[in-house]
Amino acid sequence: DIQAETCTGSSSECPPDLKQVEGTECDDGSSLTDSEGYCYGGSCVSIQQQCDLYGSITSTSYSLGDTSCSGYDPKWQVDDSQCNSNIKCESGSSGSCPGISGEKPDDGIPCKLSTGEPAQCVDGTCFESTTIYTYLWTVGSWEPCSISCRTDDSAAPGIQNRTVECTKQDGEAVSDSLCPEDTDNPRPTSSRVCNDYVCDFCAIQPDGDTVCGE
Repeated sequence: DIQAETCTGSSSECPPDLKQVEGTECDDGSSLTDSEGYCYGGSCVSIQQQCDLYGSITSTSYSLGDTSCSGYDPKWQVDDSQCNSNIKCESGSSGSCPGISGEKPDDGIPCKLSTGEPAQCVDGTCFESTTIYTYLWTVGSWEPCSISCRTDDSAAPGIQNRTVECTKQDGEAVSDSLCPEDTDNPRPTSSRVCNDYVCDFCAIQPDGDTVCGE
């Protein structure tokens, strides 16, 4: 997260959950030095994390190896040609860095391109991080209702509006065309009806009737 979200108390809507964009260097939380990762999909992803998880699942000890062991240079980035190869982790028992059978680099693992720009493995290919940003619909708080109540039955109800923007995870607004929009992920509504009731229910309406009787 970029910062903790705090409700303002003036709206029932939660504030946007802002996160660092893909390719932002992050601390993967390990105790190893030079064990870095990149943000991906709102989480920090690293070789060390994948090695450690594989070790915990198999009840073995694996961790991020040095360049002299794994061949990764720097040691926390796989080569651009290795996103679809078995990831190399240092074995705690042998000290060697074998390719772990069936363990390809997870999506978001840092990889090294000749351009020197931040890059990450996705679906077995190394992409510049700027091409794999996560886009999402970000909504603002509802504005006050346009009316406090309807003057009579013939009057229109009030309307409330809010901003709806397509943004990167850090909140930067981008073109709406970049956000996915389908039946499973519709664009949030930007307006709604509010205060759809008559101010004085007992008032005589234009047709001469009143809901309160004579």
